Amino acid sequence: MPAPPPPPQPPPLDGSVGPSRSRLKTERATGGKKGVGGGESTGEKASSRLTAACKADGSYENLPTSNGYLIVEANGGLNQQRLSICDAVAVASLLNATLVIPIFHLNSVWRDPSKFSDIFYEDRFIGTLRQHVRVVKELPKDVLLRFNHNISSIPNMQTKAYSSRDHYVQKVLPNGVRVWVVRIAPFSNRLAQSVPSNIQALRCLVNYEALRSIIITFKFSAISCVSLVAFRTNLEAFKYVGMMLRGMGFDNTTFLYVASGKIYNAAKYMGPLRQMFPLLQTKDTLALSEELAEFEGYSSRLAALDYTICVQSEVFVTTQGGNFPHFLMGHRCYLLGGNAKTIKPDKRKLVLSFDDPNIRWNRFNHHMLEILHHSDIRGITFRKPNDSIYTFPMPDCMCQQDGI
Repeated sequence: MPAPPPPPQPPPLDGSVGPSRSRLKTERATGGKKGVGGGESTGEKASSRLTAACKADGSYENLPTSNGYLIVEANGGLNQQRLSICDAVAVASLLNATLVIPIFHLNSVWRDPSKFSDIFYEDRFIGTLRQHVRVVKELPKDVLLRFNHNISSIPNMQTKAYSSRDHYVQKVLPNGVRVWVVRIAPFSNRLAQSVPSNIQALRCLVNYEALRSIIITFKFSAISCVSLVAFRTNLEAFKYVGMMLRGMGFDNTTFLYVASGKIYNAAKYMGPLRQMFPLLQTKDTLALSEELAEFEGYSSRLAALDYTICVQSEVFVTTQGGNFPHFLMGHRCYLLGGNAKTIKPDKRKLVLSFDDPNIRWNRFNHHMLEILHHSDIRGITFRKPNDSIYTFPMPDCMCQQDGI
């Protein structure tokens, strides 16, 4: 296979801007009350206007008697677990069950032993939901005694992916009433996308209000935050992403934050990107080694840190699929009242531009600006019936709802 043609060369950098490395102060969010990770969110006022009705209407003064306890095991990466938590609260509401704080499954690949309380504020989670769903930190001792103090001894109700409301009410609920405890493991995508509007609104309440990261947040005002995962299959991708951003008008004074895992030989392969954007930042350049030490070996905590920085950035650019960018797109839309600056370039058009051996900078620049313009004019996107509420929170999460 012939090597891909070299990308068009951008004009020389204007000015001399060197990389800025400083000892950045850190702080632990106080209950997650400000913004997503403790910092003041630029969309806080807009979001409070749009979501007040969803949070205020139809709250139960007194919840009906519980039908028992629901225990779920959230598997996958952090954002898959986040989805599972939202669905677990929704299922608990459907069953009128008391939810036990979800258990995080130890993934055989990531080997991250983090628990719910290592990532999110338990008390905030319980308090935010107290008028909608009962949540406890653990099973009562008398209930656990019935199963010899071993949660694995509780019968596991195998539930198919995307099960309907009727399945839970007709099949799962009777078993819960009979044995007083329902355990579902694994619990990943176990609730259908299409559920009653009050249950959708409850999912929103969990995702955008109840879940607050306890992870240390770095005091960094990023102008642009880039979730960088190769849209080509080799390490040359960093250079191509840089060319795309330069073509879209981001100059060498732009702060970039690269959200990614460990990059092999980072100095070599990120060199071209850093030449174009000297203010490029990663977790390693933002934080001191002793600050990152507590994250070593905890992939979910590192992912939570990336998420916290990206969700509050002025611009978010994604060149990938997966839960990370999809959750971020929805969360930023919610925080900024549908006006979040998110760029999701057309990959087909990108490939056509990069694979053209005769393209010159002016033409390439025009193509990138067209891609950027197309991304901009999409505006506020409303969720279609089969779309994820976590990627497209409007209108379900941001308008008047009945029953919540």
